[in-house]
Amino acid sequence: MPEETAAAETVDQQDDPTAEVETTDSEPTLSVEDLIAERDKWKSLSRENEKGRKANADKARKYDELLAQKERDEQTWQERAEKAEAALAANTKQRERDNLAKKIVEGTDVPADLLVGDTEEEMRAHLDRLQSFRGPKQTVPPAAPASVVANADAAPANKVQQLTQADLKNMSPAQIRDADAKGQLDELKGIRK
Repeated sequence: MPEETAAAETVDQQDDPTAEVETTDSEPTLSVEDLIAERDKWKSLSRENEKGRKANADKARKYDELLAQKERDEQTWQERAEKAEAALAANTKQRERDNLAKKIVEGTDVPADLLVGDTEEEMRAHLDRLQSFRGPKQTVPPAAPASVVANADAAPANKVQQLTQADLKNMSPAQIRDADAKGQLDELKGIRK
């Protein structure tokens, strides 16, 4: 019968919620305040974790933006470098072409910038066409000897010597009329011959 009594006591304890439950030493008993404090602690930790997650998300977004900007900048610099290299190559090619053109026209009276073509053969052919179009080279007549050339300050031999205002002051009216008839007053009157 002792077994029935122990079983009855166990059933009675299960039906009575206010009855004390035997606890083992491994399970500590917590009060309601302890549970509320524990809940608040976990809420606080959860909120801090959420803030950290948001901060990390912002940092990750900024990092991604910086990486994208870096890629755009690298692409821009690459394009600029390619353009600069192309411009340098074109400039070098033009300089080489100009030097070749100067070498080809050396000894001729054809300007180097009139030559067309990129190769020496093309430029020489164009030079030949230009020279044949112009005809034979015209020679400049030799300069006249110094004995033939008149003095630039002296009046030409066939030109009438002109009188000045000072000359007229010392002349009589009859002399002035004679000088006018000879054409010696033409420059004073504004007549050019």
